[in-house]
Amino acid sequence: MTAVYQIPANSYGAIEGPFPLALIYVTGGTRGFVDRVDRATIEVYAPGQQALNTLESISASIVGEAIDTPSGYVDGIAADITPADVPYQSDTLNKAVATFLVTSRPL
Repeated sequence: MTAVYQIPANSYGAIEGPFPLALIYVTGGTRGFVDRVDRATIEVYAPGQQALNTLESISASIVGEAIDTPSGYVDGIAADITPADVPYQSDTLNKAVATFLVTSRPL
């Protein structure tokens, strides 16, 4: 699986692999007195049922509390919108989407 912040496309504008391809973006959130909660969305593009299966696997591996990462400490990641297949106009690819709430505290 390849994780990207911008979808790679060929000269015709079609998505290029390798697949599965996970697009990750943050759509904003809320800031509290001590912490902040950001909404992170992951879209997975892959052939057939592989899109949803890959996103379910990603969800199972990132959801949790007290997560120590190379970039810092994350208080928790929770599913806001569970992984689901969504309509996508392609003969060869399917699209699955999920949104997560990422809670962190600035250092």
